[in-house]
Amino acid sequence: MNPVFHSKASWEKRRLIFDPAPAMAVGDELESIFSYTIYDENGNSQADMFDSVPTIIDDKVIIVLKGGTPKATYSLILRLKTVDGDWIEDDLKILIRETPAV
Repeated sequence: MNPVFHSKASWEKRRLIFDPAPAMAVGDELESIFSYTIYDENGNSQADMFDSVPTIIDDKVIIVLKGGTPKATYSLILRLKTVDGDWIEDDLKILIRETPAV
C-alpha cells in the first residue's frame, strides 16, 4: 500500500488513528499489534518518539507520537494480526513541521 502521510511539529504530541478496515475481511477484527517501529531517514530506529505503547480501540490502532527533528520525515511500520489469522502491514510517513512552540 502507498504510505499515508501525517504531519506534526517537533514539540507537540500527536495522536494518530490508523483504521486497517480496508485491508480486513468483512466481519474480521483486530487481534493484536504484532510490531510497531519508527525509523528516521537513515533507517535508524527512533523508539523514543512513541509517547506510549500503541493500543487497539474499536478495531483502530491509536498511536501517540512525540519529538522528531524539524523538516525530517520518519517511517512508521505497523504489523497487525486479525482474529481470522490474517496479517496486515502498513507504512505511515510522519513529516515534522518547523513550527515554533506556542
